[in-house]
Amino acid sequence: MIEEKIEDSIHLRAVRYGAERPNGFSYTDIQRHYSKRSSEWEVVNVFLLAAKRNKESGLNTTTPFQVLRNRGSADENTDFILSYEAAFNYIDFLELQQARQNARSAFWTALMAIVISIVGMCFSIYFSQKQIDAQVEIDTEQYQHLIETIKSK
Repeated sequence: MIEEKIEDSIHLRAVRYGAERPNGFSYTDIQRHYSKRSSEWEVVNVFLLAAKRNKESGLNTTTPFQVLRNRGSADENTDFILSYEAAFNYIDFLELQQARQNARSAFWTALMAIVISIVGMCFSIYFSQKQIDAQVEIDTEQYQHLIETIKSK
């Protein structure tokens, strides 16, 4: 349930958008992408404008984006790219998700191995007990052969 909330994070979706476009994206492209989610656009737009202010004023405001190209003063003329920190954090997030998935898979595989081992042990005990309880039959010829062998020595 917590994982679903993390996946639904505005910040994570914004970083994923940037990660899916490693060569950059324009302000217009991302604005169009968020056109039907105006509340999310307000958050993402703050990130983009902060990145633009960082470039223009030499500020160092933390934002997941940085300016790639600025072809004029209007926001629409700016191309952005994911910042190094956001890119590496996103890679770490993906690795964590993969590690969790691998851990779940390993858990279920180990559980199945334990169940198979227990079932095999139960079969072994059952058949061993059945063999112990089985009546031993000696063929009369074998019994006679044993007596003759003992008498001959």
